[in-house]
Amino acid sequence: MVTSRGEHRVAVANSHLEAGDSRLLPEGNALGEHLDEPEGQPGQGRSPYPEVGRTYFAVLYLFGTVERARGKRPPSRFCLRVGEACVPLPGRFRGQPMSERVGQTLGVRLWPRTLPDGTLDLKSPFGGFMPELKRPGIFPFSLRGRLVAVDREEGTLQVEIRPNPRGRLQEAFRVTLWASLSLLEDLPPVGQGVYVQGEYRPKSGRLVAQVARGQPLWDDPA
Repeated sequence: MVTSRGEHRVAVANSHLEAGDSRLLPEGNALGEHLDEPEGQPGQGRSPYPEVGRTYFAVLYLFGTVERARGKRPPSRFCLRVGEACVPLPGRFRGQPMSERVGQTLGVRLWPRTLPDGTLDLKSPFGGFMPELKRPGIFPFSLRGRLVAVDREEGTLQVEIRPNPRGRLQEAFRVTLWASLSLLEDLPPVGQGVYVQGEYRPKSGRLVAQVARGQPLWDDPA
């Protein structure tokens, strides 16, 4: 259902986090690596910076089972099994060896990157552990950036995430998202800011956009 031009809203079941979020991904709760959250206020989306509502960010939440990594020279001894994907994990969880969590379910936050073929880079920067979903099976992402490309034939859009003032990101990067033709046709013009929500699909490895709307950014021309 399209509520206004440039914005799609979808009902996504089982999308509430145990932390109490009532929406798929609250914008203010997904500042990620690109804007330091105030000390003592983790995950609350508060910021001492006036640009908070216009910042660039990208965050993805994954939930799965901890396994010992297999294969030759894996990037980590442990990984999070999410469908057919296995995401590398740190060696410790809240001060305890990750070996004690093998076989258990964990939630993690990633700062998502995509590969040239448009699928999620499983080695995306690790952003920390998160609460589990009440009903695992949905892997939401949220981002705000500058729309740089739309390919209606391929069904994709590219969004550039740039460094923020006093943020930790050093270089801009682009994220490839997949979307329906109707969503692509209602996007703002290339070059403008856009806010996107959607889901990671483990079977295809794609980040699929479900909500998109134009939104101003801190570095928009005056």
